[in-house]
Amino acid sequence: MKRISAKLETSLDPKELRETYTYAWIQRIGSVTLGKITEEEIIPEELLEARFFSTEKELHVYWHNDSLWTTETTKEESDSLLETDSQGEKYRQEGCHYFEETHVVRGKGTPKLTLRHFIEHDEDGLAYIGHTVLCDYKEK
Repeated sequence: MKRISAKLETSLDPKELRETYTYAWIQRIGSVTLGKITEEEIIPEELLEARFFSTEKELHVYWHNDSLWTTETTKEESDSLLETDSQGEKYRQEGCHYFEETHVVRGKGTPKLTLRHFIEHDEDGLAYIGHTVLCDYKEK
């Protein structure tokens, strides 16, 4: 997993976002939207938080100290899905690992949102979820 955080210096142009990301979860004052990125203008003053994502990347947009910031998380080739043994028990392996879970979203039809949880270890070797990103969305 590769993460890069920076202060947002440009606009959130939907056309540019669609070149890298497929879906958006956008929380504005008064509304929340989830689905494919549309042409709708993203007005920073109305934005509370947003996540633009595809299967390999997520761009998280959020407010910090009165400025918009972004954190881009990229799944790397060396990252691997957490393995389980024959009894279904997860076990620790070397490297960066993750697991995914899919949730049914309330609404029309049965849309499903998939989350990817990256596992990290503290100084005592205990595992914890260090970072979570949105990675897939199925409308039906």
